[in-house]
Amino acid sequence: MMKLAPNFEMAMYLAQATGSCIVTDCLLRWRELKNIMYRGANRANTNLTALTQSIEEASFAFPQRVEDVNSLASAPTFAGYSTLMRGVFRYLSRLANTAPNCMTTG
Repeated sequence: MMKLAPNFEMAMYLAQATGSCIVTDCLLRWRELKNIMYRGANRANTNLTALTQSIEEASFAFPQRVEDVNSLASAPTFAGYSTLMRGVFRYLSRLANTAPNCMTTG
C-alpha cells in the first residue's frame, strides 16, 4: 500500500487546529474521513446528506498554474462562486455552533 502523507491523525489535528477543511483525491482517505465523522452519529440524521452526495458525485479541477487561476477567476461560470462559498461557510458555521462536533476524536 502506498504511503499517504500526512497521516490521518496529523491531517485531523491540523484541520481542527487551524479550522481548515481536508481536501483529498484519495478514495481510501475519503472513506477514512467519512467513517470518523459518522462514528457515534446517526448518518441518516445529518443535515448535509444531499450536499455530501452532490460533492461525492462531482468532479473538481484544481488549477496548477497561476495562469489557470486567473482564467478561471475571470470566467463567467464562476461569477457566483464567491457568494455561494460565503453562504456555505455561514451555514456551516451556524450549524457547527448548534450541533455536536462530530469531528472530535477521542
